[in-house]
Amino acid sequence: MTADVAAAAPSQAGAAAPVFDLEELRQVVGSLDENGRHFLHQFIRSTKPIVTDIGKAIAARDRERGRRSIHTAKGAARTIMALELAQLFADLEQCIMSEDWVGAQAGYAAIGPAWTRAEEFVAKV
Repeated sequence: MTADVAAAAPSQAGAAAPVFDLEELRQVVGSLDENGRHFLHQFIRSTKPIVTDIGKAIAARDRERGRRSIHTAKGAARTIMALELAQLFADLEQCIMSEDWVGAQAGYAAIGPAWTRAEEFVAKV
């Protein structure tokens, strides 16, 4: 684990992936200068409404809407190297595709704390 990954690791014990893999992110955006910080902040701003829509889709048991929203959020998280969120979105996508609504509700609940960790990290960059 690189120092950057360790620095971005979630504070909660037992989490499988760091919040952001900064080493990989630097390969995508270059340095974390003004442009890199803008990229991180844009991820938070643009993905937050999608996360809200995922919750609405789960509540409505709307498989297609949920699948589309989760797929979009998962892609955004992978692009920005938000590894913890990307994994949670991938797991949630599997629940939605199999119409496991109880699992989807639990998976969606897990996104909240991970999202908060991502927002906190981005606010400090």
